[in-house]
Amino acid sequence: NDSKDNSLDVVELNTGSFFSDIIPAIEIKSTKFISSKVICIDGFVESISEIHRLLEDASSSKENIIIFLRGLSNDVRHTLKVNYDRGSLTVLPLIDKYDLEGVNLLNDIAVVSGTDVVSSFKGQLINAIDIASIPRVDSIDITSSGCLIENSSTANLVDQHISFLQKKILDSDSDSAK
Repeated sequence: NDSKDNSLDVVELNTGSFFSDIIPAIEIKSTKFISSKVICIDGFVESISEIHRLLEDASSSKENIIIFLRGLSNDVRHTLKVNYDRGSLTVLPLIDKYDLEGVNLLNDIAVVSGTDVVSSFKGQLINAIDIASIPRVDSIDITSSGCLIENSSTANLVDQHISFLQKKILDSDSDSAK
């Protein structure tokens, strides 16, 4: 081999679901969380009072909590960042780039995580979230290119969800061909 490039191509097998349209709301280095709780919020968190109970519960239980949401105010972002940097609270907000392609992204993340999307459209309030009832995922690996969620307990649900989406696409294609 006359090639001067001694690098190797590496293929990595992941057993999870990768979401590339996710942005950490606070600046962090790539990190992996084991046995974390995942909360999906279809909304924007404007003030700390909306998530105060959640933060109190996370602090007292020392739980790692990853929150997927549409957005949050600078005040909420700053408070979470300060507490994260101090190590007093591991509540990490990740933002779904809410666009046409990502309109159902929170639902997909909820399926993989074994949870449900908290939404005001269903009459739910963020401050009523009980972290004791939130299931854990095996791991969440957050990098600059996205987020990998591994959760063996939902593998069958994910397969069913993928089949449902594929059928929906096929039905949509056949309807548009008429």
